[in-house]
Amino acid sequence: MIPRHARPEATAIWAPQSRARIMFEILAHAADKLAEVGLVPTAVAAVIRDQDRDAAFDAAHLAEMVGPEASRPLPTASELADTALAVQLSHATDLLIDDVDKVMTGLKRRAFAHRLTAVLDGGAPTTLGLLLAGHYAAFQRAKERLAMARFEVATCALAGPAGTFADTDPAVEAHVAEQMGLFVEPIATAGVPRDRHAAYVAGLAVVGASVERLAVEMARLQGEAPADDLAGLGRLLRAAVIPALEAVALPGEPNPATEQATAAEITLNLDLALNRLAEMVEALSISTYILLNNNNNILDGAPLDLAHHFRNVDTIFARVFGEQAMAEVAN
Repeated sequence: MIPRHARPEATAIWAPQSRARIMFEILAHAADKLAEVGLVPTAVAAVIRDQDRDAAFDAAHLAEMVGPEASRPLPTASELADTALAVQLSHATDLLIDDVDKVMTGLKRRAFAHRLTAVLDGGAPTTLGLLLAGHYAAFQRAKERLAMARFEVATCALAGPAGTFADTDPAVEAHVAEQMGLFVEPIATAGVPRDRHAAYVAGLAVVGASVERLAVEMARLQGEAPADDLAGLGRLLRAAVIPALEAVALPGEPNPATEQATAAEITLNLDLALNRLAEMVEALSISTYILLNNNNNILDGAPLDLAHHFRNVDTIFARVFGEQAMAEVAN
């Protein structure tokens, strides 16, 4: 289900006309290269280039248009669907990486502002800055996971039904991959291997868990109930992992329409959640959970030496944010 408040720049990636345009570009690039290597007449590439780039691809219509012999070397409907999905997932993941940057920017600013703001966490003294720095580090890892997830799915497989290039040429696949910003799938005997999609969905599920964790902790520290939409995000992403894993061993499952819908749902919901979380971090009210101050440093009836507890805060911050960030604060 597409989230009601999904951002326009995210929904545009999954719009039917966007998918049709991507599939047209893949087909046109393939036809150009096929004509160059002599596998289809130059006129066939010209006919394809003259088609409506926003029209949905129809394999039967293509065969009627250029003839069955000329259409045989062209990408199949499933190859076009797989490659278009790779392009859409790449674009969607680029947005998600930008979203994570927004969350990290807010967390860093708030962490430095409260580097030595004393709080209790699990009965032990710490600082609000350290708590937020911990989440910053989690989103550093989230950004790395998203980059790896993008790498996993950004592949192009145009080797024909059995992956043998019997009716086409490896140069066509390489050309399309280069033009569409993808990598060549080294071997694809049954389309793009679905372990790539499973790894992608699993990576997003871990990022969603980090979103959920931060949302829950912010709510806990402020004495509020977690935001239902953010708390539910983790469940939604986790629910998508099992079907993605099951599809690895089942060629053709799920069908392209289901796969497309799932990809749109998980990326749009995570995009929405990350932007919501970034806003929550910026609006975070800390006044309700500063539990320690200079006039009330007592724990279990004994005075606390906060200078002793916090003497390594800057060392930890340097590990998380880097020495340069610490130098900028010092100046």
